Amino acid sequence: MIAMAGLSAYVLYFLLLVGPLVLFHELGHFAVAKWCGVKVVRFSFGFGPKLLAFRRGETEYCLSLLPLGGYVKMAGDNPAEPLAPEDHGRGFLEAAPWKRILIALAGPVNNLILPVLVFFVMALSTAQQGIAPFVGAVMPGSPADAAGLAAGDTVTAIDGKPIRVFDDIREAIGDKAGVPLTVTLRRGAAALTVRLTPRPFEEKDDLETTHRAIIGIRAVPPPATIGVMGPDTPAAKAGLRTFDRIAAVNGEPVEDGLALQALLARPAKDGAPATLTVLRGVPLGYPGLGPGLPRAFQARLVLGPGAGIELDDRYVRWVIPGSPAAAAGIRAGDRLVALDGRAVQSWWGFDAAMEKIGRRPIALTVQTPGQPPRIVPLAAKTLDLGESPVTGGRIEALGVGLLHDGEPLVPSDRVLPRDWVFPAPRLVARPSSLASIARDSIATTAEITRKEILGILRMFQGRISVKNLGGPLMIADVARQAAEQGFAAFLFMMTLVSINLGLLNLFPMPVLDGGHVVTALVEAVRRKPLSMKARERTQAFGFVLLVALMAFAIVNDFVQKRGPSWYP
Repeated sequence: MIAMAGLSAYVLYFLLLVGPLVLFHELGHFAVAKWCGVKVVRFSFGFGPKLLAFRRGETEYCLSLLPLGGYVKMAGDNPAEPLAPEDHGRGFLEAAPWKRILIALAGPVNNLILPVLVFFVMALSTAQQGIAPFVGAVMPGSPADAAGLAAGDTVTAIDGKPIRVFDDIREAIGDKAGVPLTVTLRRGAAALTVRLTPRPFEEKDDLETTHRAIIGIRAVPPPATIGVMGPDTPAAKAGLRTFDRIAAVNGEPVEDGLALQALLARPAKDGAPATLTVLRGVPLGYPGLGPGLPRAFQARLVLGPGAGIELDDRYVRWVIPGSPAAAAGIRAGDRLVALDGRAVQSWWGFDAAMEKIGRRPIALTVQTPGQPPRIVPLAAKTLDLGESPVTGGRIEALGVGLLHDGEPLVPSDRVLPRDWVFPAPRLVARPSSLASIARDSIATTAEITRKEILGILRMFQGRISVKNLGGPLMIADVARQAAEQGFAAFLFMMTLVSINLGLLNLFPMPVLDGGHVVTALVEAVRRKPLSMKARERTQAFGFVLLVALMAFAIVNDFVQKRGPSWYP
């Protein structure tokens, strides 16, 4: 989509995002009301003064000044207004409870159907691709490591079931922790078969804790970022530094760490130096602003085992201030050698080992490049990592304070932007039928809806901060950001807002659709309508409650400084 600046961009993107959603919502009410025999007096696209209007049958169709969706006006939907004599028997509040329930639910249901349609159309309009079942990395000590899987392998089948994309591996493993599996894989031109047993894994986020089985592999290989093994190495003398990113060798792109490792393991022909294209982050000069600006330069180096460089996967990028590691004198750029006497093979394996150790004291062997290794006694403690943007509470984690990939937690100007460092996953064609695309669209919508419901429940439970509750400024802000990322991102954001709109309207609050459903259910149980006074009071109460909620969301937008920069 076209990027715009200023207030006009926020207004336009807000209207483009919200307008179609509200209109689609009202179309649901309109269609079901007609089907139930309830008279629809007016269907308006937009609110406020009419710009254009025409009548077809008994319904007036309007184009109104403010394009914020639309509304449906049904005969007899306001208990304070008398029903015209000619409309008796066709008023909304006169309709049978089951009809009113269907009419009320039609709007929110439409908002939940819209994401399915969007995902379906997007899938049809784009090439169906998935992440290749490629082994980019293996966790040391994992079932995959014990079975002999190695980075660079491709999984082709599990228990005889063909594996086409990486997601198929997760589905095939499922909840089979402790169940031996036969894995067929391709290594170069050879086909291999191994036996392994997945282990249980607990995954936590701000919404829930899930349990699944894992074998310990990742699809994305490590980045081609280096550690310089000492100041007197050929690499250091050539001007290279730890955490530089090797982008190309002799003009040939280096996609990831596996490709770089292959180059480093291969002796140079005739001892001739190679020309390396290197990316390095230039500090911005203001601490805490995040990644530096990337700068490219060239270096000449004879590649091979004696070059003095390796992947940076065991090098410390950040040390959290005030942590046990900081107190012990460990610094960024140090290299992890061993944990309790066992060699550290990767940061992934180090993190996994530390999770199992907990608070038990450890002996960590650390080496500052160019100096002898030293043994540092450490014990993990609970670290305060700042305020969570989701829960509003403090982020606390048990650890010694060493990080390798912690940009979200510890902003730094010492690194390159992530897009310049981390490899993109390898993609493969994903054969699919209309039926499978439809199933995937429904499943994706259902999972997002489930997460949204969990988020609402956690907010009521106090586990997620009400700071996340936003109003029009927040919607305008996310709409602008999504639009600047492209049409697909904007459509995806529209699906999220559509689901939120549908769920919000299902709240059992008078004035909202959920309130109409509750009222109809009460009348169905009582077998008689509520009194006029009861209807008026519930409507008034619901209106006040809704206005209060909207006011809180708008004030929250200002407090959290969302939206354009034209307000204080």
